[in-house]
Order: sequence, then C-alpha cells, then structure tokens
Amino acid sequence: MIFRNMSNSELATPFQNEHSKTQSNLKMKKYILLFCVAFSIANIVSGQEKKHAIGLRNSILSKTNFELSYQYYLNETSRLEFGLGTAVYALHTTGVYQKVSNLSAITPGLKIYGGVGIIAGFHGSKTGFGAVVQAGLEYNFRLPIQISLDYRPKVFFPDLYYSDDFCISIRYKF
Repeated sequence: MIFRNMSNSELATPFQNEHSKTQSNLKMKKYILLFCVAFSIANIVSGQEKKHAIGLRNSILSKTNFELSYQYYLNETSRLEFGLGTAVYALHTTGVYQKVSNLSAITPGLKIYGGVGIIAGFHGSKTGFGAVVQAGLEYNFRLPIQISLDYRPKVFFPDLYYSDDFCISIRYKF
C-alpha cells in the first residue's frame, strides 16, 4: 500500500472549495469597497483645489449652443478654459484665459471669474475666428462638482458677426 500526503484542497469536497472561493471573493470585494470609500472621503476632506475640471456648458436662451468644456487651473487665481461645441457656426472651439476670485466670505465654494480668449469655427464652406469675453459666477460643492452661470459675448471675423449668450455649466473636478 502506498501512502502519500494529501493537501487540504484534495480532501475537501467540491462544495467546500466553492464555499471558500465565495468567501474569499466577498472578502476581496469588501477590501476594495473600503479602499474606495476611504479614498473618496480623503479626497473630499483634503480641501485641495483640483487642477482639472471637465463637463458640459449649455445655453439658457438658445437650444443650439452646447459645448464640452475643460478647465485647467494654472494656480488659485487663474485658469484656462477650452471648449468644443456648436453655436452660431456649426462647430467651434474656444480658448479663454480666466482670472478667478474667491467669494468664500459670502458663501463657501462661491467664486467669480472673468477672462478673454479666442474662438474659431466653421459652417459649411465658411470659416471664422474671433474674440470672446467671458464673465461668470460658479459654485464648488464639497463633492468634486462645480456649477456655473456665465455670459460670453463673441465677435467673429471676417463677416464681423456678433453673438452672445448666457450659459449654465456643470463640471466634474479632478
């Protein structure tokens, strides 16, 4: 008779193996969930200003002005905002340098901003470019969410066309 040492997994029934795998999977899921919750809380509590924000900017007055918006913070008081969207021209892109002032003395998370920039777009065979001015008010939640209301007049060349609009934006900050 030949004897050999059998491991626990060889002695276990198939039901016991499945049960231990399930327990192991549940334990791993709990650790992952705990890590995600801890990371989210640390992110919220840290109070650090995020350097990036991405979201949507939509016209209040016109149903045709819609823009994908990205903001990059250069420092606490200035940032760049880039947009790609639709408006007077079928497709346009914008770049705006903005100065940001903190109004947290009035309400925590409240900011006011203003800036100047450029816009370029095309509609059919026509191509246009121009200048934009933007001013707005934004609120930053404790979560990494930002909403804003702004006014952006623009002048297009070569046709010397003027357009302006009030927009509301919602962005995720990261």
